[in-house]
Amino acid sequence: MRVLPSLKKNYILTLFSSFLNFGYPLITLAFLARIVGAENLGKFYFANALVAYFLLGASLGIPIYGSREIAKTRANLEAAAGLFSELFLINLCSSLLAFATLALAAIYIPQLSDHSTVILILSIMLISNIFSVDFAFHGIENYANPAFRAFITKSVSLLLIFLLVGNPDDYLIYAGIVVIAHFGYNLHGFFSLPFRMKLRGLNLGRHFKRILVVFGLALTINTYFNLDSVMLGLMSHPESVALYNVAVKTNKVVVMLLLGIGAVVVPRVSFYLKSGMEREFAALSQKSVGLTYFVALPSMAGIFVLAPAIVQVVFGEEFAQSTLTMRICAPLIILVGLTSFLSVQVLFPIGREKAILYSALVAAISNLGLNLILIPKYANNGAAIATVITELIVLLLLLRVVSKLNLPFTLFGRQALRYFLATTLMVGAVLGCEYALPAGLFSLGICISVGIATYLAILHLARDDIMLEVIAVIKRKIVA
Repeated sequence: MRVLPSLKKNYILTLFSSFLNFGYPLITLAFLARIVGAENLGKFYFANALVAYFLLGASLGIPIYGSREIAKTRANLEAAAGLFSELFLINLCSSLLAFATLALAAIYIPQLSDHSTVILILSIMLISNIFSVDFAFHGIENYANPAFRAFITKSVSLLLIFLLVGNPDDYLIYAGIVVIAHFGYNLHGFFSLPFRMKLRGLNLGRHFKRILVVFGLALTINTYFNLDSVMLGLMSHPESVALYNVAVKTNKVVVMLLLGIGAVVVPRVSFYLKSGMEREFAALSQKSVGLTYFVALPSMAGIFVLAPAIVQVVFGEEFAQSTLTMRICAPLIILVGLTSFLSVQVLFPIGREKAILYSALVAAISNLGLNLILIPKYANNGAAIATVITELIVLLLLLRVVSKLNLPFTLFGRQALRYFLATTLMVGAVLGCEYALPAGLFSLGICISVGIATYLAILHLARDDIMLEVIAVIKRKIVA
């Protein structure tokens, strides 16, 4: 009987990669906020959001689709190599096309002229995207390689930022460092692949129909994730883009930890369903629900309560106006966690891509309309409100789809109530701590520590399954 890789190990490695991919930008954001200022930081994030659209187009949904398909063929390395080669060649063509399109847009579209330099620098990531092969490693459940590459590239990038960025105009140097890191990460992955490229016997056409469905899903979802920064840059001042990104990226650190669950679970769920392992699918789904609540509820509440202290300590007084934006965005943590579970971990593995696509399309249109109404009047806060409402729409639409299916898990029940009550008591402890201590870095650290300790202690007393499993793992490590 074949032994499958440890999901716990895979998630820890993905968690580590997610922290590097989004915790690292938060660390650099705190540094850059005080060096380059809100206006130049806003220019960078506007260009970065625009380039993100073209990266999405270049990827054509392959990161999700490729991971699922390779997971199905991983027992046959020859078949997996052929599948990888087909997807690589498709990605090669789409990346070159996206690069040429963006470069021409940056040069000839008047509205982008003020940002053309930083856009052209960041557009080089589209060339790097040719060598983006994480989907192959995820498909065979090798998460150690991406984690190692992320650690090396992020560490070198951080060192270069501290050494080379010292005045406001150096945001262009930062953009160059981002590009170098992107290239280094992807090239290292490409040359450490367990497959050899094949050029004979390939059938690229068999993927196009399914890729386009997944791409449509990814496009509509990412539209309202990146549309806010682009529209803010076009309809408001660059400072509003910076204020919005400070708030969103703080929340996204936790969101990415939750999305990391999906990255680990999708290949395993696909394998279970293909193998007829319904009981294993049910157990894994229910555990994912619990882990989503376990992480999302206290994180959301903690960021909402501590937002003023986080902004003051981490980003400085220049970003004080992002406090309200950060609080508005806090519900995104639980909303994105649940929508990610329903779409990526449930509906996508069972082949319901069209239902997800429909929900995301409705949400994208809603987000565009809300941004047009709210951004001119409320700037960064308006973009935050639009994003939260959009994610709520997605969740409601997905719940409507799921309610018609006979799925073996409970989304709302005692488990969710337990985490909600523990979070409520945690908030009381954090508020008391914040009231008793003066503002500052030390006090913020103490409040966070008190909140975490209170939350975990309550769950331990309640004999929560996930909490007991965490303790069991820790005990095994200590004994070992």
